[in-house]
Amino acid sequence: MMNGFGHGHNMEEEEVEEEEDYAERRRLESSAHHIYNWKNVHQDLHGWASELDVGELITIPNFSLYDAMSAIELCDVKMDIGLLLKDRKIKSFEEGMERGSLKMDNFLAVEYLAVMERSLANLILWIEGHCLAQTVFTMLYLHKPQQVPDELIRTYCWSLLALCEYVRQIMLDGYVVEEEDFQVTSLALPPSSNADAPTAAALLKSVKSCEETSSKQARKHRSSFKEKSLADDDLQSQQWNALAMRFRFLRTLLQFFGSFALRSESFFAEAPQLIDLLEATIEKILAGYKLSEEQFRAAPGFESLVNLHLLPPSFPRHTPATVDGKSFDFFRSLSHQLRIVVSARDRLKTIEGFLFYLRTDGVLLDSALTRSMMQIVIGASLVLKRCSGDAPGKWELISTSDFIADSLRAFSNPPVLMSGFAQYEHHGQMKEYIETFLRSCIASTSVVLRQVAYDNKVPCDNTEY
Repeated sequence: MMNGFGHGHNMEEEEVEEEEDYAERRRLESSAHHIYNWKNVHQDLHGWASELDVGELITIPNFSLYDAMSAIELCDVKMDIGLLLKDRKIKSFEEGMERGSLKMDNFLAVEYLAVMERSLANLILWIEGHCLAQTVFTMLYLHKPQQVPDELIRTYCWSLLALCEYVRQIMLDGYVVEEEDFQVTSLALPPSSNADAPTAAALLKSVKSCEETSSKQARKHRSSFKEKSLADDDLQSQQWNALAMRFRFLRTLLQFFGSFALRSESFFAEAPQLIDLLEATIEKILAGYKLSEEQFRAAPGFESLVNLHLLPPSFPRHTPATVDGKSFDFFRSLSHQLRIVVSARDRLKTIEGFLFYLRTDGVLLDSALTRSMMQIVIGASLVLKRCSGDAPGKWELISTSDFIADSLRAFSNPPVLMSGFAQYEHHGQMKEYIETFLRSCIASTSVVLRQVAYDNKVPCDNTEY
């Protein structure tokens, strides 16, 4: 009885203490409300938040991104990948094959076009700085191209992977962008070097075969349309012809970047013809069959959230697919920039002339890819110091000392550098001094030429001297 009585007495004391604590909290709340004049704004906040899409933020001068990130709780779709992973329709290439939810054969011409259009749009997003896992590799066929039975899709996948590797290597060699401006790779994604990948020559041959197959189908439906006058045959003919043009575009692009990557001796001789073919093909594509937004979004083999688990908890959670239909407008602009890069080597006569070229035609190089290529052309041609584009190649080298000497002659024409100056040849010490001076200028020349090719989105004070 005593134990039971004592226990009941303790419970009464605890209830009294709780009532006193509650009264004290109410008193403090009422006094705080009186002092600070609190107002309930939950309804306003919920209303404003409902107008924001996933990944959007409101910013004011005293509320930075750091404050926003600190304020967001877990279990929010902006931060917790678990809340978005449940929306994935296909988790992996293997699961898609097992469940039959990933189309592997019997593709229609419009489906081939949709796959190519959407993957090229993703490639452009990657070149412009988006994450590789959220763009290019949202196409499931790229994860295991050797297991894709359809020849056209399989060849296209290998071609796209080869193109990505060329772009990645150019970006690394040129070294004109910061790490946050271009995502070179992503963890746990398929490696760029695959033992099953075809060689460059075999790949070009396969792409050519796909182009011929598409052209054959276009001619077949065109002949059928002439005989039967069926609207479906005319539409099929347009779609297969559009597909053939895209394979020709892809083959030309692979030839150009492959030759550039290998520093082929014939690159500067062949590049203008390849660019002409590239531009002509792009114009035919732009004038030909165009996909609707519905057809674009219905492209088989894509899952925007498939690589979400590889990403850190940061904005944005995923990159939306571009459906503005301007992919080949980008490549048309790129072809014009490639022509500027190719002609740059002929302008490497004097520093002043080359800088004038960069300030006129060179300002059109608004892509990190073409700026990287320009840097490689300069570095590999002049063999400047500290240029990562100095990889051994077969391009004919220009003497950097002669380049500087010609620049001095064009600027002020000093007597000691004039042709026929007798003392230069017969006065050994003078000749040594001049050659030493020219060699000492190589480092400064390297800095100037590297700086003008650096990311033009970042102002550099030392590009004006």
